[in-house]
Amino acid sequence: MMIVEQACFRPQPGELIEFRPTASYLAAIAAAPLREGPVSFLQETHFHGVTMAAAAGLQHQSYCGSYAEVETINLDDVDALARSYERFVRRHEALRAWFEMVDGQIRTHVVAPEDVAFEPVVVGDVLPEVQVQLNGSDDRGRWSGEMYDYARNLFSVEALALGSPGVVFGVVRRPRGFALFTATDHSVNDGISQGFAISEIMDYYREQVLGEELHRVNRMKFGSFLDFAAQDRAEGAEFTRDSPEIQDALEIFRDNGNAMPTCPIDLGLADGEQAPMKGHAFYLLDADAADRFEEITTPTGGIVGGLFAAVAITDYEFEGVEKYFGLTMLNARNLRRQGLSQGWFCRFAPVAFEVAGTATFTELAKRAHAAYARGRTISRAPVNAIAQAVIESTGEYQGMIKVPHVLSYIDFRRFPGAGREEFDNSFQFSGDGFTSNASMWINRDARAMYVGTQTPDTPYAQEVLTRYHQHLRHVFARIAEQGDYEIGSGAGLFARDAVAVTG
Repeated sequence: MMIVEQACFRPQPGELIEFRPTASYLAAIAAAPLREGPVSFLQETHFHGVTMAAAAGLQHQSYCGSYAEVETINLDDVDALARSYERFVRRHEALRAWFEMVDGQIRTHVVAPEDVAFEPVVVGDVLPEVQVQLNGSDDRGRWSGEMYDYARNLFSVEALALGSPGVVFGVVRRPRGFALFTATDHSVNDGISQGFAISEIMDYYREQVLGEELHRVNRMKFGSFLDFAAQDRAEGAEFTRDSPEIQDALEIFRDNGNAMPTCPIDLGLADGEQAPMKGHAFYLLDADAADRFEEITTPTGGIVGGLFAAVAITDYEFEGVEKYFGLTMLNARNLRRQGLSQGWFCRFAPVAFEVAGTATFTELAKRAHAAYARGRTISRAPVNAIAQAVIESTGEYQGMIKVPHVLSYIDFRRFPGAGREEFDNSFQFSGDGFTSNASMWINRDARAMYVGTQTPDTPYAQEVLTRYHQHLRHVFARIAEQGDYEIGSGAGLFARDAVAVTG
């Protein structure tokens, strides 16, 4: 699996089929009872943001999507795939939930599992050059054109959990093989959930059509994300400014301007300015080199600290940044026993350390590992409690409500679907919005270690980041080749100062 930009959703030509809620399911959605319990802080922020964007006339883009190319299995039974989608949604309470804003408060409705039902609807064809021709049987016909435009419009309307469960399912059927896709409102989804989704759906299809035994993880029971959200909210309320985690976070933020981390590279944007988002994905290391990198970082505390150290070296050599400060996302499922549940299970850990005073990568990696361990401890406190404490202690507000610059790591080799065609040939993406950062998702599968990144789509930012990413690859490659890296040895290699300010 790779994390890529949405424009990489480019299935081969075939018959385009959407799996839409049946009339009975739509009626059940409308009549779904209220479920007691609060939403998580992340969900609350998400829904208020979505509501504000809609009021401003902006298209909803806060969704997560994935698709997989399957070439060795044919889609001979479309109804079996519909049943697979149904089984998937029935198993995950969060995917049967929809939300509404009432006087500024968010209320949750949940559909009963037995009411979930989808029907396949042939809506048109995917043509060569990734064009979509819809049959025009309803207003979706206006979305004919580029596959990117069709998907963006479909997901922006359907993958929205305000008013209806925000899930979308579809497939492109060919004489040999098929491509299946899904998208979900970010309020009930994250990158790890997307990593589970395709594998689980295909596992149900394999069982029905090929007679294969279900993977053991898809026979397990687990808790609901909605329960996690309520528990997370309750536990978050227990943190005060005097809590050790909050005090430690306050120290980190105080040392870094009392603001969320921003991109350390000058991208030519004014303070507060954002630009349309452009995604990129590129390889850092092949599988053998990634193994060597991991071996090198084991004595320094582990691969994650090594990743932070290598990025910090790049920032230092490329831009002269002597202190690394960023935010990383952690999988909160390990804390709650909701292991394979679909949902938004994220905690955020601040990571801060000095580059100055170290001479080599291995020396810096030890420092980075200690900073990462410190951030993991701080992440027990929810990010809203940390932000509120910083605001109260400083009186500064604007710096803490910015979207932070993040660095994340996921090892997809550890996922239950790894090794199967539908997982290894799958891609996940998020909706395109606006950004002032160049956040990076460093990921690994059996083939390579690679980066997915979301960047400002301006000529200047793109030129700067092209050079920056070249420098990043250089640092990682030298570490893997040599077993260490002399900090400063790559300074000036990619001529950051040669970029012209042209927009």
